[in-house]
Amino acid sequence: MVVLEKPQDIEQIKVICKTILNGYQKSQDVIWIYVAKNGEDYKNVNWIMRAQWIRPTLNELFKPLPIGNSKDGEYYWDYSEDYSVISNFYKTFS
Repeated sequence: MVVLEKPQDIEQIKVICKTILNGYQKSQDVIWIYVAKNGEDYKNVNWIMRAQWIRPTLNELFKPLPIGNSKDGEYYWDYSEDYSVISNFYKTFS
């Protein structure tokens, strides 16, 4: 899980995620990353984006379904379409 310290655009977030994913690829078969814009969104499980990497040589029986429809090489991306609505909802009740 990643909590951003300052606002980042999606491309910057993807670079951060790719760096993390690349660091774990040697020892893991599947990696998920959940990205929150701040601590409140982290506590509320309000992800602005999720990232996933699946080892291409992993046996098909053990491969999870990819997240999202956006594929970038071996990386999968899922962007929250309703992030701002959920964030505003939580702000209203906190």
